[in-house]
Amino acid sequence: MSEGREQESPLTALLRKARYEVCEFRVGARIGAEVRAFAPEMIVYDCKDVSGPSETVLASTRNALEVPILVVGPKHDETFVIRALRMGADGCLCRPCGAPEFLARVEAHMRRHWEYGRQEAQATDEDLLVNALSSSAVVGGREVKLTPTEYRLLHRLAEADGRVVTRQELFHHLWGVNDQSVDPNALNLFIFNLRKKIERDPHRPQHILTKWGIGYYLARKPNRV
Repeated sequence: MSEGREQESPLTALLRKARYEVCEFRVGARIGAEVRAFAPEMIVYDCKDVSGPSETVLASTRNALEVPILVVGPKHDETFVIRALRMGADGCLCRPCGAPEFLARVEAHMRRHWEYGRQEAQATDEDLLVNALSSSAVVGGREVKLTPTEYRLLHRLAEADGRVVTRQELFHHLWGVNDQSVDPNALNLFIFNLRKKIERDPHRPQHILTKWGIGYYLARKPNRV
């Protein structure tokens, strides 16, 4: 998706040159039927506005399509990155960025999306089930929809069998880069957003716990089902 473009965007040209099947849509208030009909495996939101992406567009995209969303911004700005991630983006890449890095980010998001689509469900305790088939969690018998990045984060913690997963390991797992290449607040935001969805009180979590200065872990050892 792109903002305010009449001609093919440079990002679209890059993706097509890399042999991706691409369909470019102008950003509107809602995701139209034509976007859903195309059934994309990933959304790249080429944002021209330095104030950040449209909250309405990101929300409607997330509700309509359970695929990774990568926002590409006009310039690096911490506020821009935080806003994009809080509104549902799975990743944010700001200009100037080279073609190899952009294509590597796209490949990483799509690879992780495919890999997690093949995973089986995991039970963390009697109150929390991580369901890979629907990229969701079941909390107290209630299904909670997760974004692709939120699901990958929760699934990685469940895989650790109660072990503390370091921040560096989570950064690499989610974005394929070290913590110097991604905004340091990104992981904190995803942890908090995940807690808001699965915890009774996100400020007093019972499932996702913090090991200060090291990383995060699930309170109970998961059993595979």
